[in-house]
Amino acid sequence: MSSPEDQKLISDAAAESVAYEKKLWADFTATSLKELEEKGVVISKPDKEPFRQAVAPMYAKFPEYKEIVAQIQAVK
Repeated sequence: MSSPEDQKLISDAAAESVAYEKKLWADFTATSLKELEEKGVVISKPDKEPFRQAVAPMYAKFPEYKEIVAQIQAVK
């Protein structure tokens, strides 16, 4: 079993790696979109609000999923 110090080091390294991976992914996405646009591809970014409104009544049908729905909706 790892010592508390080792566990903290591992936990800290994991947190740092998550932040780094998110930055790499954001950079890759931005670069890819730019390259596609330069090649003439039109990138569509639809308004999500009409979709949210369309599925809103469904949430009332499944109250047992209220917590997980809130977690999903909190993701940016």
